[in-house]
Amino acid sequence: MNNDKNYIDSMTTRYVYAATRWMPAKQRKDAARELESLIGDMMEERTGGRVAVAKDIEMVLTELGNPSAFSAKANGQEQYLIGPDLFPKYKTVISIVMMAVAFGITVAMVILMTLGSFSGIFDFLFSWLSSLVSAIVTGAAIVTFIFALAQWRGGALRDGILHTPWSPANLPPLPQNGERIPRWESIFGIVFGVLAMLLFVLFPQLIGGFFKTDGRYVLVPFFNLEIMRQMLPMLLLMFALGIFREFVAFMEGRYTMRLAIVTSISDLISMGLAVVVFGNPQLYSANFFPAVQAVAPELSEISWVFESFGKIFLAVFLFALVLDLLTTLFKALKYRANV
Repeated sequence: MNNDKNYIDSMTTRYVYAATRWMPAKQRKDAARELESLIGDMMEERTGGRVAVAKDIEMVLTELGNPSAFSAKANGQEQYLIGPDLFPKYKTVISIVMMAVAFGITVAMVILMTLGSFSGIFDFLFSWLSSLVSAIVTGAAIVTFIFALAQWRGGALRDGILHTPWSPANLPPLPQNGERIPRWESIFGIVFGVLAMLLFVLFPQLIGGFFKTDGRYVLVPFFNLEIMRQMLPMLLLMFALGIFREFVAFMEGRYTMRLAIVTSISDLISMGLAVVVFGNPQLYSANFFPAVQAVAPELSEISWVFESFGKIFLAVFLFALVLDLLTTLFKALKYRANV
């Protein structure tokens, strides 16, 4: 009897968590209470006064249906390109990405204006507006494409082709404290990836050092911009893999084997791309270190740091990818054993 009661309580909690997880914080508590009350009423109606067993909660939850669809229905949403179950998540991510992109583009344009890259205020405003529109469209397209792909992969393909009906067995387990992936962490990773992609596409000349010469600041690019343009497709693929990995982490909300597999594939491919891109000595500008020496001659004593910076940067980048891969795999295996 105790086992049945524990099972009923666990399944109820998991269903309520899955149904309310993506609701706005103000709505979440009330919706959870209402849903718990509804499940309780349905259980009483089904049992008719007898002691409830495990099969009862499974039948009740099956009757309620997919918690994602229940959540969308509670929000009063219609069918979108992204789908009612994914739309709350999509709205959260795209709004944050749009704000970050707008802020990043504005900062970049202000820096260029400070360096005298524009002939006047109208030139600045036109360049800022055109860059802003281009960046926002690009960022929105990236986020929308990933969510639309998730909708197709998780919705139409699963339900329309495989004909796999939802059942209570599909409910995810409640994540433990160490198993959770904070939502802000994944969103930060997505925003960082989009901004980095836009930086290398639109403003690669800003990746460098500011040096004061003849009373004014001059920006010396760290990379050879011609070689950078040749390497751009591989860089964009690297960023895209990172964004997709963070998206999967955002959707999972915890360390799972599915996330571990995606992380392993994306990180291993990124390692290979990083070796090809950042391991190329021609990628780095030959003018950067002389500019540093001209401004700060005392740095000549550590010239080896600048001369070997490409190798150092590649080593740090690879170490970060390996650490990310091993950490994700370790936590996925650890918490899988506890499910």
